Amino acid sequence: MRPALAYAVLMYLLTALQAAWPSFAFVGGTKPDLLIIAAIGIGLSRGPVPGLVAGLAAGFLASVVETGPIGALVVSSMGVGYLSGRLRGRLYAESVPVAALVCALGALLAEIVRLLIAPPPDPASLLVSGPARVGFALVLGPVLYLLLKAVNRRWPLRPEE
Repeated sequence: MRPALAYAVLMYLLTALQAAWPSFAFVGGTKPDLLIIAAIGIGLSRGPVPGLVAGLAAGFLASVVETGPIGALVVSSMGVGYLSGRLRGRLYAESVPVAALVCALGALLAEIVRLLIAPPPDPASLLVSGPARVGFALVLGPVLYLLLKAVNRRWPLRPEE
């Protein structure tokens, strides 16, 4: 239960950080999707079910700080959290460079799912914001993943998990 509490605190802190992201640090007019990156990292480090739950929380928390339909945010977050959890133990997914790549691909997949579920009024804006979010995920993904690995070292998986 302790890692779940640590993950919940982390998700709330990331929500606050995402809401307060300084405008001078925007790239392509957008800010990073820290909650998606966290859901992917939790999935990679704990497995598909924790990734799915983290994605659910990330989707609901993202609806607080982002515009857009809540359904698209929740479905895309849950999907990438679950799929990243399915990679746990495969393809050297526990290494930091692979985790960075998975975070970038997960951010891209989340953008595509959001585009398919609820297209924005100006889809051309995604040509700038989509790659910027993927770039943010590529850079910030390893940092969050290393933080999650520290939580996992503190509270390792039990055999029944």
